Amino acid sequence: MIIEPILECRNLGKRFGNHVMRHETLALGALNLAIFENEFVCVVGPSGCGKTTLLNIFAGFEFPTAGEVLMAGKPILGPGPDRCVVFQEPSLFPWLTVLENITFGLDHRPIPREERIRLARYYLFLVGLGKFENAMPHELSGGMKQKTAIARILALDPAILLMDEPFGALDALSKYRLDQELQAIWAAHPKTVVFVTHCIEEAICLADRVVILSPSPGRIHAEYPIDLPRPRDRFSKAVNRLQREIITSFADISDPP
Repeated sequence: MIIEPILECRNLGKRFGNHVMRHETLALGALNLAIFENEFVCVVGPSGCGKTTLLNIFAGFEFPTAGEVLMAGKPILGPGPDRCVVFQEPSLFPWLTVLENITFGLDHRPIPREERIRLARYYLFLVGLGKFENAMPHELSGGMKQKTAIARILALDPAILLMDEPFGALDALSKYRLDQELQAIWAAHPKTVVFVTHCIEEAICLADRVVILSPSPGRIHAEYPIDLPRPRDRFSKAVNRLQREIITSFADISDPP
């Protein structure tokens, strides 16, 4: 039986043009990638290699200038509720409580109010914030804000979760804890995830597959299936061995991460 990808790039290219300066930048070039249902894929590469551009094309915020991007075999024509993004900054509504921030996206769906609150509380407990439903965003730490943003997205139950360095701005300890918690959340609620990161350790701990992009224009430099049992500890020998192998592969490209 042939399994079709849920996301697919076919010879994807993306140019950004500056009409004033008459200058173009090729961000992605002839990129081919297939991502399958409930697969956790981490995209790693040097700064400026097009990782976020690729994520924005998956989200429907940007469009290819060459090739095509498909979801379940159909072209992505714009944003949709089947694809949700967790950004680097949590982007919470400061005038709403934690619970209200999570129910906000559900308010536009034909769901009774009691069910919306039940779902919001379920995902709050899932991310470890059950005691903070009445807190305001300014009362939360950076990690807690990002947990709230993740809970808000999970409550919407999208088919695909797109994550753009969601823990990049956090301190090392908070980042480590959130990586561990994200592993547990994904194990309990498998979902197709595309996760952009600069951190190879993080990618190995989270992913089923690590995709390495080359410097601009971004192309697939290498792919590494990760078959280590979960939960994974970034300090383990197996993770360190894979990290060395992946870092060594960057010797073939001019701008290591």
